Amino acid sequence: MKLKIVLLLLAQIALSQAIFAQMVIKSLKKGEQVPSELSLGKIVNYKSKNVKFSELKGKLVILDFWSTGCGPCIANLPDMENLQREFGDKIAIIPVTHEDSTLIANYFKRKKLGLPSIVNDSLLYGLFPHVGNPYEVWIDETGVVIATTDFGEVNSANISRYLLSKEHNLKNRSNGMFDPNIPLFVNGNGGEENQFVARSIFTNEIENLHWFADSHSVFDEKTKRNNINSYITLNSQLSYLFRECFWNAIKEPRLLCNLTRFFIEQNDKVIVPMADFSYYHSTTDSIDKLLGKEKHCYNLTLPGNGVSDSIFYNKYMLEDLNRYSSFNVRIEKKKLPSWVIINKNRQFNYLSTNLNNSNSKIIFDDNIEHSFVEEIVDIPFNQVIDFFKMYTLSPPMFNETGYNNEKIHLKNLHLKHGKSSVDDAIFQKMNLEEWRAAFQRNGLDIKVEDREVEVMVFKKKETPAK
Repeated sequence: MKLKIVLLLLAQIALSQAIFAQMVIKSLKKGEQVPSELSLGKIVNYKSKNVKFSELKGKLVILDFWSTGCGPCIANLPDMENLQREFGDKIAIIPVTHEDSTLIANYFKRKKLGLPSIVNDSLLYGLFPHVGNPYEVWIDETGVVIATTDFGEVNSANISRYLLSKEHNLKNRSNGMFDPNIPLFVNGNGGEENQFVARSIFTNEIENLHWFADSHSVFDEKTKRNNINSYITLNSQLSYLFRECFWNAIKEPRLLCNLTRFFIEQNDKVIVPMADFSYYHSTTDSIDKLLGKEKHCYNLTLPGNGVSDSIFYNKYMLEDLNRYSSFNVRIEKKKLPSWVIINKNRQFNYLSTNLNNSNSKIIFDDNIEHSFVEEIVDIPFNQVIDFFKMYTLSPPMFNETGYNNEKIHLKNLHLKHGKSSVDDAIFQKMNLEEWRAAFQRNGLDIKVEDREVEVMVFKKKETPAK
């Protein structure tokens, strides 16, 4: 019987040690709970030789990691003792060191320090791993880690603020731990990720994330400048990324679906319009066929000062996309057949007399399939040109009428736009004669000239010979 009891006790001890070991292995982070049953280990200057964390519940606990070889730690101990005296039972400031109990007891006696200190510690260093002392861990009255800071944050003002409001604005300190096998800032490796100045991230498709794209700048009120520029897209094909890059680089982001500025440089140095490879009735099949339909996530963040939108896209983003794809892509200038919009008949007055924005609209032949654009009412001339340039195979267009922001009213256009009998006209090559006739009915005309415009040229990277 006695043997059974002994065996049961040994089993319980082994189980407790296993549970204890599991607790030690798992480090604690901000927002996580310190186990109430946790034994903090050996302690000097205390009512007992050991202390459990449950004895500290109901108090603001500040663990002060220190050592006798740390000058700032030693200089800070009297201040810690004064703070403990000032706030009494409301707080518990407990220095923590891995050094020997006899050494620390003698040191405290010599320096006339009355603070308790955890000694011979490995447990708390395991729970709160860090590099460099002093290192302060703040734990609230319920046992939740609320901050890790430098010793300068442990002062009367910060403690009072927390005790009165249960809120704080403590400046958190990184634990200084770094694993060279893990990228910087991933899962807190080396510190919080908000410390980066610039970064570029490229991943494969992430399941359960919907497509998303956004670009923004953050304005700094102090410097009156944008201090960060960021572009991000989730689960997008490379074709989308290159089109975003190009149209933003030349400051025409609305023309995302236009393919007439994209070219392929073949092995014989001949540059072929990508539009020649278009599938029937599709906006992007040609470029998707070239670049593949795999989806990716991409985020580029750069300091805003001195980084214009053009440089952001045509340098940094383009360099990234060239790095991550199997193409070398460049933006250059090339002469292309272009439509130049001019005045034809001054007897026609296409300028609008209505200055009320509420009446601006495009009138289609019906409200469902929008097969034809029939009328454009009270829209600025340049916006009208931009609207037509959004056609997938629209040639470059130039407005040389002398009117830019003036509103115009064009009638009797009857231009193919949406679904006709078999296809979507906005995806097809635009018929010059039809468009000229529509413009001439309104006192305008279209002439075709070679004009220099910016284009994007794709060249397949050479595969190294085996």
